[in-house]
Amino acid sequence: MLMIAEADGEPAGMVRLDRHSSPSRHDEVSIAVLQAHQRTGVAAAMLSLCARLRPHAILEAEISPANTASLELFRRAGFTHVSDTTYRRVPCRERVPA
Repeated sequence: MLMIAEADGEPAGMVRLDRHSSPSRHDEVSIAVLQAHQRTGVAAAMLSLCARLRPHAILEAEISPANTASLELFRRAGFTHVSDTTYRRVPCRERVPA
């Protein structure tokens, strides 16, 4: 799934979700924001949209340790550090009353 974000009618960035089934079932998140729109909330809005569109999916992202802006963005979006460069968001499971 590929989505293009717009700001004031102009392209501002993109987010892509790629489904993987091996070795673990998850959606890989790839995100890019044009420099003029960085740190404006565009990336956070795109990550929020991914979580709403795929509420039961495990989302993963590969982030370079040097990319401090992305690290902070994904942490604020509920992703946790699971390996050197992998961050993961596991959806909350609501309890179903008995």
